[in-house]
Amino acid sequence: MTSSFRAKSCLLIACVILCALPAAAQTATARIEGIVTDATGSVLPGATVTATNTGTNASRVDVSNATGAYTLTALPVGDYRVQIDLSGFKPQVTPITLSVNQVARIDFKMQLGGVSEQLTVTAAAPLIEKSTSEISTLIDEKQIENLPLNGRNFTQLATLAPGVNRGIPGSNSSGGSAGQDAETFRYSEFGGAALSVNGLREQFNNYQIEGVDNNESLVNSIAYLPPPEAIREFSVITTNAPAEYGRAAGAVQNLVIKSGTNQFRGSLYDFYRPKSMAATPKFANEKPDFKNNDFGLTLGGPVFRDRTFFFGSYHGLRNSIPVETGNYVTVPTAKMRNGDFSELLDPTVSGLKAPVIVYNPMTGQPFAGNIIPASFIDPVGKAYLSVYPLPSRAGVTHNYLTHRQRKSTYNDFDGRVDQNMSQKDQIFASGSHWSDSFSDPGRIPGYQAGFGAGTSENKGYTIRGGETHIFSQNIVNELRVGNTDFHFGFLPVGFGTDQNKAIGIPGPGGITTPNGISLIGGGNGEFIEYLGDFGQYLIKQRSLQVSDSVTWLHENHAFKFGGIMLRRDMSENRTRFGKGFYFYRDSFGFQQGYSGYEVADMLLNNSATNFTATGIPGFVPRDTISWENAVFAQDDWRLMPNLTLNLGLRWDYLTPYYEKNDKLANYDPVTGKLLVAGQNGVSRSTLKTNKGNFGPRLGFDYLLTIS
Repeated sequence: MTSSFRAKSCLLIACVILCALPAAAQTATARIEGIVTDATGSVLPGATVTATNTGTNASRVDVSNATGAYTLTALPVGDYRVQIDLSGFKPQVTPITLSVNQVARIDFKMQLGGVSEQLTVTAAAPLIEKSTSEISTLIDEKQIENLPLNGRNFTQLATLAPGVNRGIPGSNSSGGSAGQDAETFRYSEFGGAALSVNGLREQFNNYQIEGVDNNESLVNSIAYLPPPEAIREFSVITTNAPAEYGRAAGAVQNLVIKSGTNQFRGSLYDFYRPKSMAATPKFANEKPDFKNNDFGLTLGGPVFRDRTFFFGSYHGLRNSIPVETGNYVTVPTAKMRNGDFSELLDPTVSGLKAPVIVYNPMTGQPFAGNIIPASFIDPVGKAYLSVYPLPSRAGVTHNYLTHRQRKSTYNDFDGRVDQNMSQKDQIFASGSHWSDSFSDPGRIPGYQAGFGAGTSENKGYTIRGGETHIFSQNIVNELRVGNTDFHFGFLPVGFGTDQNKAIGIPGPGGITTPNGISLIGGGNGEFIEYLGDFGQYLIKQRSLQVSDSVTWLHENHAFKFGGIMLRRDMSENRTRFGKGFYFYRDSFGFQQGYSGYEVADMLLNNSATNFTATGIPGFVPRDTISWENAVFAQDDWRLMPNLTLNLGLRWDYLTPYYEKNDKLANYDPVTGKLLVAGQNGVSRSTLKTNKGNFGPRLGFDYLLTIS
């Protein structure tokens, strides 16, 4: 290669980086390349290489150049038949299965002979990629179908890749401490989508479906988890990803939905686990009340043979799982509800370590016999204590056995249509819709109590489309567009009922709403179980993405350049202490305004912590917008038949989020002033956008031997 061409190549890459329109360039295709030689090892130019998809009969053709090299790029994943023909030599055929993001190298050594002679079928292509320096692992269709997968959570299979481990149990990415966070509850009992790659945080990964963004931006986890039966394969890039991939320092997971072929194929499945077939635990008296029904169907095939194909999938889940089996919480005894706390004076009755005295919170004098006079009892406090069920065993703490049964309902749909417009044009459209929810009655019947209680849902859809256009044998364009729109929300137990009003609790500012009960309790709930929560919430997310990348094959170079334009919109409707937080002291002994026992404080009409509240009722909506844009250039340069350099450069333009209606402020520690969005020259985000996010990529692949 001449120095002039090197200079022009560098200039071209620089122009692309500076001038290319921002468009997302993560694709889900593959590449075949190699060198054609004769029996003596001399290169053979002019050989015709044809790759034919055995499922759709779509074919691509290239001709080996002066160095014997050929490249077929932007090939959809699938099973292929690669044939090479050259006058005076025997034709050869090699079968290969192309996977997402794969760069497969197939070198041909041709034998003298006539075209009429029988084709020589070589062995399948090797598994080791010989042209890239990235470290990645493919989870293919056979592994997805045949490996045990308890819970049907496909992300478990990602742990087959070196350096990939499950995240921290109980983390936000894996469903939270109770496994029931509205954002990440799906498959939380099986780790959710929490993956730690090379020791990095679970939020450092980038999830894609067919090259289209599949990330949610609140927890920075996965947006949609397709069922295993809808997945053809997915790759996990853990080290040295090409320049077209960004956003994450951890893994890049690119997943491909199944496609239809010229044959009709489908499946019908049902994984059913009833209580009657469960085993009784060694130290239990009965079987757990566990029921799980995971079912669905798939179907794919041709609409018009060799041209139009479809695939569809439905997945349903219905399960019922016991929560906190054998757990006891604290409810007030029958005597306490009427002001009689005499049980606290006898540790053999109360179960406490020492007697507990109840004091008049105003005078500091003990009540005679630990009994509060009727004139001191607040009717609201008495009504509040009456909503608790009676104890199921003796003692004043941990005296009520909970009965919680979490019920989940999932409905997931996936579909894809592929169209071979011509040998130079292939398009596809795919989509997913999910409606997943669970409900948990909590620890106290009819009221919000215990982490994870209430109803949570995650619903949404994503639409993906793409076109691969072949301008010439050397120039191929890949276009991707995507729109993901989903929400997750939470409704407390009792939503729709004004439980505060029914009891007589005034609520913040004297305002009550039909959304359950205020948050009420103290300490860790040792002496009476908390009721209530901060209030319902709804979080909506939407991402819009446009994708385009161009591959240009020139001599021993495989150039690829493009960019990303991705808009994220997240709106939030939630409050903190929106229904009021009635916090009670959980310490023993007299203190001015306190009786020395939490339940007594709730009952007394002159306690310092009687039902007074803080908080702002209602919702304050917020809607934030941000952009994740980038451009990149990549050159896979084959210096020698056994040495390939992987050179790339990526520039990310990531904007800080701003609020749609400029409801944003920030504090400047340098000037000591409050910065208000959109005022006095302050940007809408109140922050400066970093324009120096350049990410060079450098790697090489060296073959010790060439087969």
